[in-house]
Amino acid sequence: MVAAAIVAATVWFLRRRLREERAQTALRRELAQGVEALVGELRTGASQVDSCEAVAVEASDRVRQVLETASARCRLGGSCSDSLLSERWPSEDLRRIGAIWQVAERHGLSVGDLLDAARRDLAGRLRFDDAVHSSLAGPRATATVLSALPLFGLALGEVMGAHPVGVLLGGGVGGILLALGCAFACAGRLWTHAIANGVRA
Repeated sequence: MVAAAIVAATVWFLRRRLREERAQTALRRELAQGVEALVGELRTGASQVDSCEAVAVEASDRVRQVLETASARCRLGGSCSDSLLSERWPSEDLRRIGAIWQVAERHGLSVGDLLDAARRDLAGRLRFDDAVHSSLAGPRATATVLSALPLFGLALGEVMGAHPVGVLLGGGVGGILLALGCAFACAGRLWTHAIANGVRA
């Protein structure tokens, strides 16, 4: 039971982190598309409010909600940048864009030009993420194979007649070894995952 709990907790953690990474990448892509459309609207001479509303019509659900909130706040006398900075969206990219927008408003700079620079930055980050993901595919596959090697060792032991599975499931010292083995294997898998995330960061 201890060994099964260790393996289950490791699998759950890795799957959750994978979902978070994919969700963050999807958010960044949606935001990049929204900013690109917003820059196009601003450069045609549309106001900030009209630009936000026009882009919100074609944007994804999450980006549309952000832009609609920003335009509504701006119509009520507030600031679009303050709305972006106060938005509780799980993305540092959105807060960075809000800060850039705020600088443009405070110093009278062109919002379109600064947002275009932010769009290029997002595009570069997306290209970097794709490149890192591709380059880490091999090491991650190797880590998965190495994590599965103990299973091949058990299968080989069974074929040779040593019956390691019976020893490990028989309790006593075998149960302790099973729990320790699973803990070390899972620790190794988490370690490789941490190394890969360090490269992404």
